[in-house]
Amino acid sequence: MRLYRFSTIPCLLSLLLAATLANAELYRYRGPEGRLIISNSPPPAGVETTDIVPEGAGPSTHTTVPSAVIPARPKAKPVTPKSRKRRQARREKARQESQPVNTHKFGLLPIGSSQAEVKRRIGPPEKREKHGKQKRMVDVGGRFIHRRVRVESWYYPGSGRLLPTHLVFYDGKLAEKNKGRP
Repeated sequence: MRLYRFSTIPCLLSLLLAATLANAELYRYRGPEGRLIISNSPPPAGVETTDIVPEGAGPSTHTTVPSAVIPARPKAKPVTPKSRKRRQARREKARQESQPVNTHKFGLLPIGSSQAEVKRRIGPPEKREKHGKQKRMVDVGGRFIHRRVRVESWYYPGSGRLLPTHLVFYDGKLAEKNKGRP
């Protein structure tokens, strides 16, 4: 019985406090930096109050009390189709620039991948060299034979931590991959 009495007292006090806060007037105005302030205390003198919600009224009852002009917020610069296209072109150019090849991505490149797949996985190379048709040892059905193939080399730059990458394609398929100087 005593526990019941002690637990109801805090509940009654919190309900009483909530009822008094619900009857307070709310003021909405802009502060000196242009920030929107919503408060139950009136604004300082000389500041225009845009809305007052009277006691007992719901949020749909708003009145305007003009006392000074609120400065207009600076409008955002409109995005034009030209600026959007320029921004997309910059992103595309950054995406197409040759980047150093991460060692993990390098290890996941399987021999026999097509040039399009390699380009999709690690991006375009910094430099391409076409060597024409040359006689090379090629794997054909598990057997290595000499065959004339079209040879192309792709070079990716290094960085302070990553070594340069050299990829060699035979007839459009990845045949050799090397990290470090070719």
